[in-house]
Amino acid sequence: MNEKKSIILRVLVGSLAPLSLLSIGAFIYFFKSPVPCLFYKYFNIYCVGCGSGRAAYDLLHLRFVEAFLHNPLFIIVLPFVMYYLIISYLKFVFNIIRIPVFKINKTGTIIIFVLMIAYWVLRNIPTMVKKF
Repeated sequence: MNEKKSIILRVLVGSLAPLSLLSIGAFIYFFKSPVPCLFYKYFNIYCVGCGSGRAAYDLLHLRFVEAFLHNPLFIIVLPFVMYYLIISYLKFVFNIIRIPVFKINKTGTIIIFVLMIAYWVLRNIPTMVKKF
């Protein structure tokens, strides 16, 4: 790709990515998440992401405890995902990285996958606690 096309693409991504994020955030803030869990709808068990939309809604309204109760994994993982997205954004748009970058090797990927499966199984064990 030549330099002129590269600059145009970086300007587009640099302006549209934050606008998209703000638009999605504003939509969730005012209308909650419009995406139902099809896994729950058809199989009647919670997936790993069930409750993430409600958790995002509560986070945007600064209700941290309620957000954590909807999906604890989402709340724990969100700072790491945001960190990675910010690093990727800065690298692509400005071609700079001034903050440390973490990388996940094959073992780390396997550990994360196993933890997600364990979370998925544990959250579907019936308990006396009311589920959200």
